[in-house]
Amino acid sequence: MVERAGLNELLPQEPDEEPERIPEARELARDVEKLGPTYVKLAQLLSTRPDIIPPVYAEALVAAAGPSRGVQLRRSRGRS
Repeated sequence: MVERAGLNELLPQEPDEEPERIPEARELARDVEKLGPTYVKLAQLLSTRPDIIPPVYAEALVAAAGPSRGVQLRRSRGRS
């Protein structure tokens, strides 16, 4: 909507890649995994919002909530 109105140049531009923040983003993803499946799902939701978190964090959170993690969670629930 902002772009269609021609106002996107007024928004602050973030660099595409922030190499100095990659370790922090990976650490956040590991911490979220340690907190459990509810937090993994919340992180997954957050990763779809580039207006809230920087792209490097979104990518790390998507990787943390990858398909292998979901399969592992379903299997553990099925055995209980």
